[in-house]
Amino acid sequence: MSIERNREQVARGEEAARVLNSPLLKEFFADMRSDCVRNWEHSAIDDVATREDAWKMHKAVSLLEQKLKTAIANGEHARKELLKEEKEK
Repeated sequence: MSIERNREQVARGEEAARVLNSPLLKEFFADMRSDCVRNWEHSAIDDVATREDAWKMHKAVSLLEQKLKTAIANGEHARKELLKEEKEK
C-alpha cells in the first residue's frame, strides 16, 4: 500500500473509532436492538413480516457495527505499515 493510502486508512480508522465509541451511538445501537427484540416478541403468530423486519434491522445494525470495526482494524494495520516504512528509511 502507498504511504498516502496508509495515511488515509489510519484517518478512517481513527474516525471510525470515534464514531463507534460515541456514547450516543452506543445508546442508539442498544435501543435499536431492543426495539427489534420487542417487535419480534410482540408479533402475532402469523405476522411473519414483522419478525422478518425485526431480523433485518438487527442484522443491519450488526453490519454497521462490523463495518466500523473493520475500518478500525484496517487503520491499525495501516499504522503498523507506516511505522515499518519509517524504520526502514
